[in-house]
Amino acid sequence: MLLHFSTSKFQFTIVPARG
Repeated sequence: MLLHFSTSKFQFTIVPARG
């Protein structure tokens, strides 16, 4: 559960940062 949340937050932060 923690891993999924960490991945979601990481991707969510990388998606806008990359775009």
